[in-house]
Amino acid sequence: MVINARLKCYVIKASVGILISLFWLISYAAPKAVISFDVVPPKVVQDDFGSRLIWGVDHEIIVTVTDNVAVERVMLYYRNIGASIYIPKLMLNPILKDDYTVTIRASEIPSTGIEYYIQAKDVSGNILLHGLDFVPLRVTVKKRKVASNH
Repeated sequence: MVINARLKCYVIKASVGILISLFWLISYAAPKAVISFDVVPPKVVQDDFGSRLIWGVDHEIIVTVTDNVAVERVMLYYRNIGASIYIPKLMLNPILKDDYTVTIRASEIPSTGIEYYIQAKDVSGNILLHGLDFVPLRVTVKKRKVASNH
């Protein structure tokens, strides 16, 4: 009987230990791993669409992205007008506000211009596309006027 009593005592201690471990897991670790019920995608606003860019000058794209929880990532996908493959670029959030920016270097812009779309993803995995890969936003090139000395 004493052996059974000790065994029961160990089982109770082990059960309490497991319950404490489960309580810790639920209290501290689980909030980071809980499936979110957020189904609202981020919102993307582009005030200055900039449908024309100047040949030989870097082109900056700025968008404002907000979300009801938190934005995880904003990506720009761009290509030469008429090309089939998009080039991905991470949009940066340098001042930790809602503005995301990316610069396309002048050397990456062909004389015809570029097409692009933006993908915003929140921490719950909801995605919003600003523009579409099959109907992208288009920015054409405006030739730089050469100043004359006449």
